[in-house]
Amino acid sequence: VRREKNSEFDRLVEDLKAVAPELTSMMKSNKRIPNVQFFQGKEAVRRVLFDTLTSKTELKDFTNIDAMFKHVKNINDEYVAEREKTKITKRSLLLDTPFARQVYENGNYSPKSHKGYKWINANLYPFALEMNIYDGKISYITYVDEDFVGVIIENEHIYRMHDSMWNLLWDTLPTPKKK
Repeated sequence: VRREKNSEFDRLVEDLKAVAPELTSMMKSNKRIPNVQFFQGKEAVRRVLFDTLTSKTELKDFTNIDAMFKHVKNINDEYVAEREKTKITKRSLLLDTPFARQVYENGNYSPKSHKGYKWINANLYPFALEMNIYDGKISYITYVDEDFVGVIIENEHIYRMHDSMWNLLWDTLPTPKKK
């Protein structure tokens, strides 16, 4: 029995040696395996939002302002205050609701860093989250009945795909008329 165990162990060692270089290579390459971080609870909101403050690129987002303000307005207020202290700019694709229009159309919301927004039809395309696209990363925050989940994905290919989709929508949607 002992000889069989040793033989089985030796085969496992050989198998591991055979695949070790490929596994090591994959672990070293951000282009093959995305770096993914998961967070839960209100800390998820804080971690994901504040991660965008490290960005060296413009922030682009999809946001449901109603859900965000309903659940985490205090965290968002802290975040916006910190973003306003940086040189980071942001443009948004927002669900079109009366409340969101009230927040954005007066021009007082994040006036230094927020550089534009466009409306997405909330009846046709509803969502209860925020997605940020920045600096080679994509992040998501769910704003659903205190069930907050945050995800940050860092991968150049995934980032480029999301950035391209965001740009396509931005270029297609009409610019809001100034009041």
